[in-house]
Amino acid sequence: MVYKNKFIKINPYSRPGIKLNGVRKLVLHYTANHGATAENHFSYFNNLKGRYASAHIFVDKNEALCIVPLNEITYQANDGTFRGVPELRPNANFLSIGVEMCQERDGSIHSNTISRTEDVFVELCKKYKLDPIKDIVRHYDITRKNCPAPWVADGKKFTDFKNRVKAKLNGKPTNSQTPSKPVASKPSTPSASTGGSVVDWMNANGMDSSFANRAKLADQYGIKNYKGTADQNVNLLNKLKNVAKKEPSKTQSKPVQTKPSAPKGDMKTTSIVTYLNSINANSSFSNRAKLYKQYGLKGVYLGTAKQNLDLLAKMRGGNAPTASKPKAPTFKVGSKVKIKSSAKKYATGENIPSSVKNKTYTIQQVKSDRVLLKEIYSWVKKTDVQ
Repeated sequence: MVYKNKFIKINPYSRPGIKLNGVRKLVLHYTANHGATAENHFSYFNNLKGRYASAHIFVDKNEALCIVPLNEITYQANDGTFRGVPELRPNANFLSIGVEMCQERDGSIHSNTISRTEDVFVELCKKYKLDPIKDIVRHYDITRKNCPAPWVADGKKFTDFKNRVKAKLNGKPTNSQTPSKPVASKPSTPSASTGGSVVDWMNANGMDSSFANRAKLADQYGIKNYKGTADQNVNLLNKLKNVAKKEPSKTQSKPVQTKPSAPKGDMKTTSIVTYLNSINANSSFSNRAKLYKQYGLKGVYLGTAKQNLDLLAKMRGGNAPTASKPKAPTFKVGSKVKIKSSAKKYATGENIPSSVKNKTYTIQQVKSDRVLLKEIYSWVKKTDVQ
């Protein structure tokens, strides 16, 4: 094989251990982490916590590592709400294999990396009887994420790549390729705090990255008519990063507390993230954990709804907002549930079609706020099933 198997441990964030429902397409990515090798990415995803991300194979100029078995899903191509490849609906993660090209320190993709990636795709096309021209797609084609950025900017390079894979698959000689041009500077190692896109950055910092929330933030920051274009996302990412830079100095013994008599920020929201953003404070999970401790709240901060409300109340100088609601039902693997007719979106962001509502499904996996329904292989919010 042109790649070596070196699997990360099963964990909720990068290798959930759920089986694929088939392989219809092969998805090409780039890592957006300057100088980070395939081995660096193995280490990063083997210890990932706090966000959902991964891919099957990582390729650099020296080697290719398969870090998740090819018969399991990875969290690689189902971000956002746009779905541009019909064969991968409703959830691309269950129907595709993801391959990431590593970048050099200057942001380019080495010619050896590209050539080795071609060889990986040749082997995958043989294994799954796929056509390189029709069945290799970019992450961009599925969700409109700017990935792999050099080949989104220049689509001909992607077409040439597929043609070379096709030629190799048929045993024909190929023309040599040139390295991709450097793109905007990014961290030299994978970083959960920065992220390669506005969606990655928001997820890494504990924010709602849905299109609806991004549109709301875009309007708040003066970005009009938000459609989720690459330029708008870059602009929004820069705005959010600028706000994060204004967090209190790490040398402060405790945060500046808001006096009850003179409240600041958004006093209507029940979201601690929204409140922190409204006072230009760092809303990342790690900073919320620090604030939780500094304000004298007991226990380990896990980001639960109650903990967030308690922290919000402390920072405002009042009592935590409460809402009377019925006791939440218990969800167990193997239980039968129905998707409510009022449900609008899957937990992963895409619209729920009316054809799947009010039908009975089996719970395959349970997480804190969602369940995986076996028959449709989709995550649904607990509040949207009964």
